[in-house]
Amino acid sequence: MPRLRIRHESIYSYGQPVTFGEWRLLMRPTDTHATRLIEATLETPPTDVSWSYDAYGNGVCHLQPHASASQLKVVNNLVVERYPSPLANRRTESPSLSGPVVYGLVDRTILEPFIAPATCDAMG
Repeated sequence: MPRLRIRHESIYSYGQPVTFGEWRLLMRPTDTHATRLIEATLETPPTDVSWSYDAYGNGVCHLQPHASASQLKVVNNLVVERYPSPLANRRTESPSLSGPVVYGLVDRTILEPFIAPATCDAMG
């Protein structure tokens, strides 16, 4: 399993000091069967940091800088482990398996509501 070390640096510069509101950052990959997050650190100026999850399961960082500044720098350091997909580089043994799919009568009866068009096709 290859490990990837990722350093993502974002720098926001302004012509004069600005006051920051809360920032919402998507800084971490989601753990999946193919990707595992091993290590994660976040480098920020003095801030309040909290974490939550959104509706899609993404880790969301809520960052509130303490002071005004003319620059905001956020550095995300990750170590990610990648697992090869078991479906990668698989060759289809039979050309008939590549499509179109022909369902048997029982399967077709069950799947019909999902196969039938939702609207009429004037062209037939």
